[in-house]
Amino acid sequence: SLKFFMMGLAYKQLEKLRENTNWMYESQNISLNLEKLYSNLKEVETERRDYILDNQSSDAERIIKKKIKNNEILLQFLRVAIKDSSVQQKNLAVLQDLIRRKYSLVDATFGDSLKFNATTVQQKKASLLAGKYLMKAISQKVDEMQDIETKLLVQRRSDFLYSEKQTP
Repeated sequence: SLKFFMMGLAYKQLEKLRENTNWMYESQNISLNLEKLYSNLKEVETERRDYILDNQSSDAERIIKKKIKNNEILLQFLRVAIKDSSVQQKNLAVLQDLIRRKYSLVDATFGDSLKFNATTVQQKKASLLAGKYLMKAISQKVDEMQDIETKLLVQRRSDFLYSEKQTP
């Protein structure tokens, strides 16, 4: 009966170790996907800005549609990954709103006719500034979310190391 007790204790310890490993992996994965999301949005903004300044479409619309689709996949992953964190859910809601505003700006730039509507320098400047300010707000929100995940990762790594010491 002592063997069964020891086996049960060992099993429980290994389960705790596995759980802590999964939590660490989850924090790292969330941070990585936030970074991918922001990187995609930066590329979208760069293509949009280049289009406004050069008024040449090339493959910009196709690239932007691909990035937006990719971002929807990343956002879906993040919604699932942070389902247990009310703070991160609130942050993600704000981030999603900023991204929706970003996409509206992209749609206004390319529109159905693929012809940018701003005809004056002031209109182009206003659009470029709107994009700049949105990207700054998105960057700040992503940084805030990553800071939370970094703090969680430190705590989870500590929990993992503690579990690892307890396992033998």
